[in-house]
Amino acid sequence: MRIIIAEDGYVSHIYGKALVEGFSSKGHDVYHFKWFEYFEGRQYKKEIRSFKDLFYKVQNKFRYGPVVNRINNDFVNFVSEVEPDLIFLYRNTHLTATTMSFIKKSHSKAKIFYYNNDDPFSKSYPKYFWRLFFSSLKYCDHIFSYRFVNINEYKSLNPSIPVTLLRSYYLKDESSSVSSLEKKYSSDVVFIGHFENDGRDEYLKTLVENGINLRIYGPEWHNSRHFTFLNKNCGPIRPIFTDYNLVLNSSKIALVFLSKRNRDTYTRRNFEIPATKTFMLSERTSDLENLFIPEVEASFFSSKQELLEKVTYYLQNDGLRTKVALRGYKRLLVDGHEVLNRCDQILKKLNLINDK
Repeated sequence: MRIIIAEDGYVSHIYGKALVEGFSSKGHDVYHFKWFEYFEGRQYKKEIRSFKDLFYKVQNKFRYGPVVNRINNDFVNFVSEVEPDLIFLYRNTHLTATTMSFIKKSHSKAKIFYYNNDDPFSKSYPKYFWRLFFSSLKYCDHIFSYRFVNINEYKSLNPSIPVTLLRSYYLKDESSSVSSLEKKYSSDVVFIGHFENDGRDEYLKTLVENGINLRIYGPEWHNSRHFTFLNKNCGPIRPIFTDYNLVLNSSKIALVFLSKRNRDTYTRRNFEIPATKTFMLSERTSDLENLFIPEVEASFFSSKQELLEKVTYYLQNDGLRTKVALRGYKRLLVDGHEVLNRCDQILKKLNLINDK
């Protein structure tokens, strides 16, 4: 297969790049198109120091202007050069309906798949944010939905386009159990994730107030009204990148809070944590309780009191905590939530479409 993965490509390697490497490892010819580079990194600068900074930021924000036009023209040429069997658009924000319509007509062999790890139907986003995503959606052959709630919402836009679930994944080379740990990351409980104004800071504050040894890593925590308290007792709070896997391995319990902004019923960390054989204590959803047997393969909470009780109980029962963590790891392997499993799902769908 000749496959194009197209995405923004900014910073994180767990999105399009992970799929590029996954498909490549299976022997396919994979080509990576990224539009982040067209803005020279100016689109995410906090300070505007020149007209060019402003010019690029405005174009990136509203998906309009000469740079956006160049992205689309180059992508059309890129597709013509590669002549792919599959075009996989990961969170399309910059390719227009005109571009996708032209490609659809000019390259009938190529199947077009859409995927979005964010919730494009969430009211948390301004209307213009997903403008090109929605206007170009009608030219795809299949939509992969990150979450259940979006499936019917996609279908309501265009009932003729099939939609199936494609969950996120963990990367085996980066989420794994390790034996050599660093004391600087050692903690009883850890939460790695962004701040969201959904009460998660109140939950974590409750743990600290009850004597739990807790560490927090992630962005945007300065927006919490409890930041000073949490940073003093659980910090310094900062994002963790290179040592992410090491931090999980160095903790007895890893917490998971789900994004209300994206209406998540699970998240990527629900796979990354069990992959390290670390005990997972996550916000409870019926979706997660179907993925992991409660108190057998993972544990769940729905209130501050339940969180505190579960943390206290499992910290006092090392043997049981270890058994649950190991069973969660085995469940992960049996059900298949690694990136190569997702590549298989995508290829299976492509083959089904081609066989019709």
